[in-house]
Amino acid sequence: MIAIFAPNSHGLFRSDLKREKTLSDQWKEPVRLKEDGLLITIETPAQARTWLRHARNSGSAWREALDKCSAAADGRLSSAEARRALLTAAH
Repeated sequence: MIAIFAPNSHGLFRSDLKREKTLSDQWKEPVRLKEDGLLITIETPAQARTWLRHARNSGSAWREALDKCSAAADGRLSSAEARRALLTAAH
């Protein structure tokens, strides 16, 4: 199967736009966490959101981190603020 994408008004393809956003949201320093003997590396608010949704923790800091990482993944909050919330919740 071949997928064909037409460029948008900026001359970028849809897949390029998604990659561009992902790279701009990527943290300079990934967050590394140990869980059940595994090392987990989180590089973006979207990855953090996914991990927070599936990890076995709770509490107000955890909920705040999930809210902030979701907002940052959606472009409504800075990536740096989401990272700080994740670090607070995870430690």
